[in-house]
Amino acid sequence: FYYSSNTALATVTTSLYSGFVTAISAGNLVITYTLVNGCSVSVTKNIKVNAQPVVPAITGGSVVCTGSTLQLADTAQGGVWSASNSRVTVSSTGLVTGITSGPSTVSYKVTNSTGCSTTVSQPITVNASPTVLAIQGADSLCANQATLYTDVTTGGTWGSLNTNIATVGASGVVTGVSNGTSSITYTVTGANSCAATVSKNIYIKAITPVNAITGAGMVCLNSTAQYSNTTTGGVWSTKSNGAVAGISSTGLLTAYNAGQDTVLYTVGNPSGCDNVAQ
Repeated sequence: FYYSSNTALATVTTSLYSGFVTAISAGNLVITYTLVNGCSVSVTKNIKVNAQPVVPAITGGSVVCTGSTLQLADTAQGGVWSASNSRVTVSSTGLVTGITSGPSTVSYKVTNSTGCSTTVSQPITVNASPTVLAIQGADSLCANQATLYTDVTTGGTWGSLNTNIATVGASGVVTGVSNGTSSITYTVTGANSCAATVSKNIYIKAITPVNAITGAGMVCLNSTAQYSNTTTGGVWSTKSNGAVAGISSTGLLTAYNAGQDTVLYTVGNPSGCDNVAQ
């Protein structure tokens, strides 16, 4: 039979000739084996029970969306993170990434200098993020141009990462503001609060600055008026295209019929972007 000298530190159970020791708390004790066969014979062994490291509970949350991350933490230093299945991955710093929906468990194991270890675990629920298809629309716009962009996934919200380059309205109308590249985003949030975002880079082409038109604000019927613009290289026209008034290539306007018209001066550039003063 096997005996423990201190059952508060460790207990021992006998199975045939084997003794199974269960450590309870740290300290030193003696395990005794006594053979009784008419005469009794005993042997002993000194055993030291080493303490396990104390590891607090994991903090940082228990829900993550597919394609998103969740930062877990533990105040015990020097531990190793692991995941119970492939629904998540976990980095050496405790950053959890959702891969596929379903339950998982993330564990943190700390081993001390005596080789004793303690593991704490955190159940993780991975919720599915919505599937959002690609944004449809042109790759480039002029700085003064507005164009509708679309996405067949409904219920999303539009955004621009640089509104100094391009803005976007609630319906997906993108307006070029200045030369450069901006990313237009479309975000859809599902019923489980998981969101997915797609983006499209749009290059905004520069326009040539055009100064204001100078000239009369009113012209008599069958009379002429001279209009001018200090920006060179432009083309003169009227909004009525000659129905009310016509204008020559030098800016000389002739009033043909009574009514209201608008004088236009259009300056193009090599990128194909026109800028119109009126």
